[in-house]
Amino acid sequence: MASDEEKSRAFNRLKPLCVTVTKQPCRESIQRLHQELKATDQPLLQDLQEYVLFPLRLVFKQVKTIQQDVYIDVCECMMFIFNGSKITNWQMFTDLFTTFSCMISSPHDSLPVIASCEELKLVILKTLTALVVNTEWSVLKILYEPKSLPALGHAVSVVLKEAEVERSRDLQITAIVCMCSLAQINRKLVKSERLLLGDVFASFLPGITMTLSRIITGDQKQGQAVLVKAIDTWTRITSLVMSDEAADITETKNGSLKTNEVDEKIRGLMIKRNKDWLTSTSSKLLILIKQITTVKTHSNWRVRLALVEWADLLLKKCCKSMKECVPALLEVLVGLIGDDYKNIKTKSLESLNGFKQKQKDVCETRALQEILSDNLHSLTTSLPRQIHMADEDGKLAIVNLLNGYLTLLGPDINQVFKSIAHLRRLSLSLIQALEFDCTDIRIIEHKSQSIVKGGIPSEADIMRPKHVFKHFRDNQITTALIQSCHLLGQHGDIDLLVDHMMDLLHESSIYQLQSVFIINQIIAGSVTKENVSLVVDIIRMLVDEYLSDDNFNIPTSTPAQCNTQSNQESSPLWLNKGNNSSLTLANMNHNIMKICLLIEGVGIFAKVLGADFRCLLMDVVYPLLEKLGQDNTYISHTAYYTLTEVSTACHYSSIDELIRKNSDYLVNTISLKLRRFHHDNHAPLVLQVMIEYSSVELLPLIHDTVQEILETLDNNYEDKSSVFLQVLKELVVSILRWFPFKDKENTKEKNYQSESDLASSLKQLQQDRHPESKKSLTLKQIEEYFIDYHKTKQIADGNIDDIDSGDTVDNDDIQDENQKGNSDKKDLPFHVTAVKEILLRTKHLMSCNNPRLRLLVLDIIQYSIQVLYNYQDELLPMLHEIWLPFALRFSDDEKLVTVKAMETLRLMSDCSGDFLMKRTIKDIIPSIKRFLENQAKISYHCGSMYTFTVNYKLQLTFLTNLGQLALKLQIHGNDLNLVTSCCLPYLNTHQPQTLQAASVNCFRDFTKLDKDVIWFTLNNLYTPQHLTPPSPAFTPIQFNTKASEENEYSRNVKMLLPFTEQSYS
Repeated sequence: MASDEEKSRAFNRLKPLCVTVTKQPCRESIQRLHQELKATDQPLLQDLQEYVLFPLRLVFKQVKTIQQDVYIDVCECMMFIFNGSKITNWQMFTDLFTTFSCMISSPHDSLPVIASCEELKLVILKTLTALVVNTEWSVLKILYEPKSLPALGHAVSVVLKEAEVERSRDLQITAIVCMCSLAQINRKLVKSERLLLGDVFASFLPGITMTLSRIITGDQKQGQAVLVKAIDTWTRITSLVMSDEAADITETKNGSLKTNEVDEKIRGLMIKRNKDWLTSTSSKLLILIKQITTVKTHSNWRVRLALVEWADLLLKKCCKSMKECVPALLEVLVGLIGDDYKNIKTKSLESLNGFKQKQKDVCETRALQEILSDNLHSLTTSLPRQIHMADEDGKLAIVNLLNGYLTLLGPDINQVFKSIAHLRRLSLSLIQALEFDCTDIRIIEHKSQSIVKGGIPSEADIMRPKHVFKHFRDNQITTALIQSCHLLGQHGDIDLLVDHMMDLLHESSIYQLQSVFIINQIIAGSVTKENVSLVVDIIRMLVDEYLSDDNFNIPTSTPAQCNTQSNQESSPLWLNKGNNSSLTLANMNHNIMKICLLIEGVGIFAKVLGADFRCLLMDVVYPLLEKLGQDNTYISHTAYYTLTEVSTACHYSSIDELIRKNSDYLVNTISLKLRRFHHDNHAPLVLQVMIEYSSVELLPLIHDTVQEILETLDNNYEDKSSVFLQVLKELVVSILRWFPFKDKENTKEKNYQSESDLASSLKQLQQDRHPESKKSLTLKQIEEYFIDYHKTKQIADGNIDDIDSGDTVDNDDIQDENQKGNSDKKDLPFHVTAVKEILLRTKHLMSCNNPRLRLLVLDIIQYSIQVLYNYQDELLPMLHEIWLPFALRFSDDEKLVTVKAMETLRLMSDCSGDFLMKRTIKDIIPSIKRFLENQAKISYHCGSMYTFTVNYKLQLTFLTNLGQLALKLQIHGNDLNLVTSCCLPYLNTHQPQTLQAASVNCFRDFTKLDKDVIWFTLNNLYTPQHLTPPSPAFTPIQFNTKASEENEYSRNVKMLLPFTEQSYS
């Protein structure tokens, strides 16, 4: 405690400053007083409080004009005094309290001092807050007596007005804090004090709650700090007035206020908190509570957390007195269970569990369940309307609210579902919310190619179908609705729910997609069910329903489109679906989406059952492989994902292993269906998919099935051949992938196709002998070599029949040796014999009327000759077999077929060397020459649009491949002149640039065969300079053009002549 001497010194220092402030209130004098107060010990302020405050109080009472800055300094000085001491004098308190309240009143009031600037209002509110906080309760208690009710009411209204009207965030927050101090929210109060304050503020509750509600639901740009403080203040003042504690006491007492000592007017302002008043007020507060709950979708997490605490405090303290508001408060907590922020979610769950436990303690569990049940029914009734009309945030909020109710009800949801009205209402709400958008043309437009391209596909190669809903686009809403279905599967009766959704599935086509989607997600949510046997039985029933023809084999395109697709050609299944020609785009998209959802469902079932799903593999693998082979991207990629999930669930390492381990069942099914091919033409498609997605281990397992495919092809040349050709093509492609061909130089087979190989081959044969052996070749060895060469030469000339009929050497020993050699020859591998058989069975189709089939056969030939590359003894006879129909393709009416034929010929020459040289010169080059010469006249001086024609593509294909073809076939002499004459017109600069470039490349290849011939040919087109013989003995060369005379060929000829002058390598 300060001594008298210290008090005296402090008084002597402050006295002259106080006198100066009294006589001349200016900023300098007030600031000096403030500085001196700061230098004074805090215990001395209590004793000198009234003396120091007196001159400062006089400043507010002077009539003369004083600047606003002076008032600010005075308030700051007072605030310092209040914070450093306690107010113990009621007269001084009420004087200051009234002064501050009046200073921030409306400017229209006739008062000497009005706060007109935000800075002054801010400091006055802070000073008023400090005054109330630092006043002793014995003094402050008088403020809450009935006689002081007008003064307190004025202060409350003034503070609320500043909080609502002002736009400065600091000023708003300070006004709300001041309101909290007036209600003594932050002070620790005993029960009697809480009752007193509750009785007093019951008079102000309507104004306080309405004003704060307007602030809370107002412009969100005012900042989260304002909203959080307003929500907190609303909660604390409402719980103070409407507390259950007060409700219990008012039943026995008439209140804590003494109304006898006040006049009639003041008595009319006072509220008697009885049961009727609490009930009436609760119904009015419900309106405000519903308005405040709209803030639960606020973007700032602090606001949502404050709303959780708001609902939690009201449920804890006002559950009885605000019974009507309990459902709305529960709705807030339930809706925020699914919030993204963990602390909000955790706080919501804690509040709900606490309230649930409290209800159990007072034996009101049934009442809580009824509240939740009624709220759930009301919510599901409004859910479709909200999903259709609200914004994305509103839609997410109402779905999260649904999830909250389902979570809170838990297993009790089955009691709700005993009411058919509740069950149907919830089901239809989910169906209407999850309506799919089937108008996107991309659903039917996307056509897929093979997902597997020589290896495991990457995520970029696979387009996972994305569900697009009609009424929302936000993925969070989709996730929330899926969670709703999971909760139903987790807590609900699976048998009841699935049975009800199946009824809706069959009730209307409008409900089909949504019903399947919901069933899938309900099963996915049942993964935690302990009764696995029940889930297995339900899944078995669903698999049978999903894979039925009425659901799984529905049309996904019009019959006209199907006639061009290998997997949907005039199937009887189509004939049973009605008039498919009337299918609209929406109908086809609907069917595609339905099939995708059914396939997804199978994958979900596999995840749920895990290894127990093996018992259903025989039912699902074949249909899934069938859908994997469809050309629609959505269906095929969905089937791929589902097969991957099935493989993982059944502990297979890949789809390949899944197919191999179940190949016996698959092969048997394919064989059975091939026998009824006209009734079900999808069997070849399944075999194609098996080959495409498997490894070489599958090849021995499908040996007999491939033979059945070939036999069935023989019986279906006319109408179904494209289906089989696709399978055979896939088989050859896969064989090439499994057995990649090696370079000739690395093979041990010796094949001699031309006379030019004879000397080098004989020399090589000598070098292959053992180095130590100095002996020369025996006559027997030379004889064998010539016999082998003669046979190959006959094959190259097309005289196979002569060889087979008896074109043999008249030497018995030689025949014996040949027979011995044939007996020692190893059996060919299955893949080689299969490819040979495929070529023999498909060569006739090269002459069919359908150009698409001709292209397929050419594709098969391309891959087949690569497979046979390492088996030249098999390749060359096969080339002879297919040559005649193949050569006719260069006169085909369809230019695209000719393009493919030229590419195939180039590949043939790469694999067989000059074996086809004479045949090509005789059967093919004349057709090429005739086409190129005729077409050169058309492409001469043509426009850019010509490059989009099919004739241009064929010209470019010929010119691109002729050079390399001549190199591989080793064309020389007159034959080379014939080939070069095809390309000469395209050295003209008036031809399209790309054709010129292709022709130049051809001549560069020709120079590698005979530079002199090409040199002479080019000089005939353009002679860059006059050539003089080195001696009179030589006759001068005469060309068709004059030396150095520029023409249309000169530019390209100049480019090519340097290549003809290089020395031979």
